[in-house]
Amino acid sequence: MPPHFPISTVKRSGLRAVIVTPDYPPDHGGVAVSVQRIAGSLARQGVQVLVIVPRFTGYQGSKPMIEDDPTGHFKIANVSVNDPNVEASKSCAFAGFSGLPQAYFLIKALVQDWQPDVIHSFTLYPFSLHCAIIARELRLPFVVGVRGNDITANIFAPAAISYIKVALDNADVVAPVATQLGDFCKVLRPAIEKKILLVANGAEKAVAQPKRVRDLGAKTVQFGTVCIQRPKKNLDVLVNAFIRLREKHKQAQLVIVGPILAKEKRSINRLGLGRAITFTGKLSRKDALAAMAAFDAFVIPSAFDGCANAMLEAMSFGLPIIASKTGGALDFIEHNKNGLLFEPLDEDALLEHLETLLSAKERQRLSAYAKRPLRSPKDEARDWLKAYQWAIQQAKRSGRK
Repeated sequence: MPPHFPISTVKRSGLRAVIVTPDYPPDHGGVAVSVQRIAGSLARQGVQVLVIVPRFTGYQGSKPMIEDDPTGHFKIANVSVNDPNVEASKSCAFAGFSGLPQAYFLIKALVQDWQPDVIHSFTLYPFSLHCAIIARELRLPFVVGVRGNDITANIFAPAAISYIKVALDNADVVAPVATQLGDFCKVLRPAIEKKILLVANGAEKAVAQPKRVRDLGAKTVQFGTVCIQRPKKNLDVLVNAFIRLREKHKQAQLVIVGPILAKEKRSINRLGLGRAITFTGKLSRKDALAAMAAFDAFVIPSAFDGCANAMLEAMSFGLPIIASKTGGALDFIEHNKNGLLFEPLDEDALLEHLETLLSAKERQRLSAYAKRPLRSPKDEARDWLKAYQWAIQQAKRSGRK
């Protein structure tokens, strides 16, 4: 069943919080979108929020300035970290390690200026250790979020494991966005079980005028996905299953919204499927939502995932979901009620689900329940506020607050 999230009774907190994140708009991806949404929602709950965004730029910037975020709800500080190993403007999530010590001093200076009640590392990697050290030095409560790629991409990386373990040990609250991610953390550090608080993503009610990227006729059944292509997204499994589907069902169409590798496009064109499979490339959020709203069903085939914003947005449109059994899909999708689940990499099971949703009756049946498990950004913010309050209580018990 979908998770139950009790609502906090606190209306206005008066808290001051620092959130440290590796990504922020105009960066793309789930972390960037989520941190802006959460910071804004917390601000509307009365939390005074400063978002710190360290960026490895290849040059030493001037002292970071605390400025208004373009939304006007909270403050933001972009931090330029000098790392000669990375090209300018790249997100620090893809950087090497030579700039990390400098990032520590710059983050600490901003935290001292802001004087927060709690420090929140938005992801488990790469800045949770910085936040853990700063929290101990300044005797601050420390919350670490676990978003998905920060644990799944690093749990098998020896260079990152010790870093992650120290952050988990020192956190007052560990807040994964999916139950499975919390389980991964407990594998690394079983003792943290009692300080885990699940805080799943909220979803704003998606509003868009449906617009098909390529309309091949009224009888076409359009399956779609929205993502930035990465190995964990398992797009090859989806494409292979769809190619097999098209052998029998010519009315099927697949639309992949988001940046895609050129070689993938070439492979599809060589197979003569250029009309059946459409790659949109990067779209604006408005156009991506319009394309999604026109899907007949949404597919998320990831090997690993957090709590995918795109999946929640698709559910808010009432779309039936086909999802691999990973991350937030396990919390939000009840098999054969509001979606269909399959084991990651199981191409045969995915093909079977695609065939099932060629039926308009089956799509309508699943769509009837699609919106029911969703949470609002306000619910999400209240749970983050609970995480902050719990961390403050933990710090007081240990004599740090």
